[in-house]
Amino acid sequence: MSAEMLTPDRMIRHWREVLPDAPAVIDARGAWSWRALDEAVQALVPQLEPLAEGGGVLVLPQDGGAVALLAAAAAVRFDPVVVSALHGERSLAASLSARPPRRVLGIAGGRLRILDENPAAAAAGAGDGLSLLTSGSTGHPKCARHTWASIARLVKPAPHLVGVRWLAGFPLSHYAAVQVLLQSLLAGSCLVVPDRFEPAALLEALRAHEVDHLNTTPSLMRQLLLASGPGEWRRMKLRRVMLGGEIVDQGLLDAIADHRRDLRVVHVYGSTEAGALITVRDGRAGFDARLLDGERLRIVDGELHARRSPAAMAGYVGQAPPGEWIATGDLVAVEGDRARFLGRRDEVINVGGFKVSPAQVEGVVRGVPGVREALVVGHRSSIVGQIVKAVVCAEPDADPAALRAEVQARCAALLPAPMVPRLVEFRSSLERTVTQKLARSAER
Repeated sequence: MSAEMLTPDRMIRHWREVLPDAPAVIDARGAWSWRALDEAVQALVPQLEPLAEGGGVLVLPQDGGAVALLAAAAAVRFDPVVVSALHGERSLAASLSARPPRRVLGIAGGRLRILDENPAAAAAGAGDGLSLLTSGSTGHPKCARHTWASIARLVKPAPHLVGVRWLAGFPLSHYAAVQVLLQSLLAGSCLVVPDRFEPAALLEALRAHEVDHLNTTPSLMRQLLLASGPGEWRRMKLRRVMLGGEIVDQGLLDAIADHRRDLRVVHVYGSTEAGALITVRDGRAGFDARLLDGERLRIVDGELHARRSPAAMAGYVGQAPPGEWIATGDLVAVEGDRARFLGRRDEVINVGGFKVSPAQVEGVVRGVPGVREALVVGHRSSIVGQIVKAVVCAEPDADPAALRAEVQARCAALLPAPMVPRLVEFRSSLERTVTQKLARSAER
């Protein structure tokens, strides 16, 4: 398939001609063949075409209709801001403030629906791309402008993937999900689209649809492991797990290996803004320090910077284009031959001038027997500004007092004094985003 065909509508049309009755998408209501998916696209094109010049927001459901709507938008050069119906009003409000739209559109029963209309808003103009919201897990989401070509830069023709089943463990409006969508369309694979992201629902989808490849966040993968036993994973058809969106620590990599040593685990580091930057396949946390060559990647004041590539965003909607280098917001330290992620710059806890990375503390706390999950945040202090607080989900039979003492003792043995949690709070669950990432902003 030639480079000019790397848009969803053209890929769907190609596979309709090659494999018309093979499954292209599986959602909660059943399977969509390539023929059925293309027919849905063609039905949406004349509905969307008269609206293309004005642009707007597309609210995507978690089903095959969202795939058809994205493909129809590409066909008529409708250049949308894309949000998920799962995200609710918060993300929709973020997209509206980034670029007040003429219309907010959705889909139901194969028909385009106008959810809101503002004729006075400026027309966005037709284009060859889409704008995606950042995760917003540590604050207000931003709106990053991409083209279909920039996202397609990172997908490859792969004849061996024809018929393979991918489960996208992200809402379809997420940058990583759009990448998986394009890869599955290019390869003639089948995309399994869950309608929700609770661990039980995803485990059932993995089993019932015999999924080969799982793409998800480290937080959600950790939840899946906690909700199941090693025997369950050994019975799955799953062959590869691709993790992204958060730091992957060694504890998680080891836990996956304990459940299935033959699983290929890939950590893709990137962002909605910069695209995929680093792919790690060696089973170790962090990445090869030699990649910090000053040409593509470099560290500036402890923060990872990436040189703009053709896969990067064109810029944030409503703002000037970025410069040659993109500040990722991720803190990195080199230890021997390895560069390790320390967390986000905007998550750092300032304990009397000592900078504490919550992710580092969380990795230690999770290693304490009896801890199922942990979130570390700053707690206001009148003396040192902030102190470290660990919010812990414990095993049902754990004794809170003993576990609190063990958490603090382990941290004291492995971490500098300012990083040791002075407060340990127990909860039955932690607040999460729609993709089950830890919602840090809720605690700050």
